[in-house]
Amino acid sequence: MASSAYWYLDLAAQALSAFNSQTQDSTTQFMERIQNLDGMDIAFIQVAAILEPNPLTPEVFITRTPYARPESFIENMLAAVGRGWLRQENGKFRLSKVGRDAAIEFFKLNDQVLAKIKGLPEPEMKRLLTFLNKVSTKIKTLPEPKNKPGFELSQQFDRGPSAPLMVQTRHRIIDLLAFRDDVHITAWKTHTAEGQLWEAFTLIWRDQAGNAAELAEQLAYRNYDETAYAAALDRLVACGWIVKLGNKYVVRPKAARMRQRVEETTNRLYRAAFADLSIAEEAIFQQLLERLIETVALPEPNQL
Repeated sequence: MASSAYWYLDLAAQALSAFNSQTQDSTTQFMERIQNLDGMDIAFIQVAAILEPNPLTPEVFITRTPYARPESFIENMLAAVGRGWLRQENGKFRLSKVGRDAAIEFFKLNDQVLAKIKGLPEPEMKRLLTFLNKVSTKIKTLPEPKNKPGFELSQQFDRGPSAPLMVQTRHRIIDLLAFRDDVHITAWKTHTAEGQLWEAFTLIWRDQAGNAAELAEQLAYRNYDETAYAAALDRLVACGWIVKLGNKYVVRPKAARMRQRVEETTNRLYRAAFADLSIAEEAIFQQLLERLIETVALPEPNQL
């Protein structure tokens, strides 16, 4: 077994894609039927529901997604208030009655659809879930990172052991991906406190963007405009991480080595979550996840 747990990241992404392909129609129909549900409303009502009786605050999303413009979460929550899904109390947000009803209905619908998806035979599904639970339990005991906001938020979506196996499996898959986000944020925050700078730097490091216009286009969902990314690039130049060559920016060698060390730290911290699995167990874990993806991705007979 490789010393990296990156095999899991790739397979988990494939698994979620397969699940989403099965739930997409029902989600689309729900969004169409529940009028005036827009933007991030569906995310807000779900998170607000699982946080009850505590309120929803913009910091929940800002901490979990530090790459986006922080003010955009506040703006979108206020828009959700205007549409009737949330109500505001002193800068904090709670579900309205219609918001709570919609959240409950969406949770129920999603669980029903997932429960109907054909998975592996039950003994194999239970064994896969045992591996996922074992890693999840290990994460709770790890001293690094000290803060695990993504993992902890994801855990609150847990339906418990009585939920259908496919529902439990999907939740655990997301838990482990959320923890990877936590360890990566921990790793890069030793170099900068600003997610926008780090993400812009990363895309240049990967040669996926070379200027502010390309960053703004590729990262439009982060709610920063081209001017904001131009300012970010100026700051990256000032701190010596990048330099402009011709019409594009490139990463300086020293900064590239720093970026690689962040990847190594991320891998080390993430790898620790799998420490309680033997080599044989991890190999079986990987095989079961691969087989689940193949099974879930198969079209139903009437789709052939």
